[in-house]
Amino acid sequence: MQNENKRPDQAMNEPINPSLLWSLKVHGFLFPETDEEVEAFRINHLSNPDPLPDFLTDPMAIFNRPRQQPRIEPKWDASSEIGSILAMAAREGGDIPEDVLKQMEQDRQEALRRKKS
Repeated sequence: MQNENKRPDQAMNEPINPSLLWSLKVHGFLFPETDEEVEAFRINHLSNPDPLPDFLTDPMAIFNRPRQQPRIEPKWDASSEIGSILAMAAREGGDIPEDVLKQMEQDRQEALRRKKS
């Protein structure tokens, strides 16, 4: 139940403190509207500019830096229980011969070696 003493529209009808509005405009949180506000904004931001990070001081450095490939993580791990269930479904629930199991293990180890190098 909402507090009956404070209506939601009551705060909307109250005037905003002029010094708060001035501060918001001078610091760039609201658009300055008068010449005085624009000049105060310029003085505030041009006299104390935030320093650029080192990698942004040279514009060409942005183009010359090495590109990073985004890492795409798999949504599920192939070695999880889901993978074994899918493998059983693929062979229709039958057993895998011993020589095929050995070959699968060798292939898995080889794939891990290639991935590490």
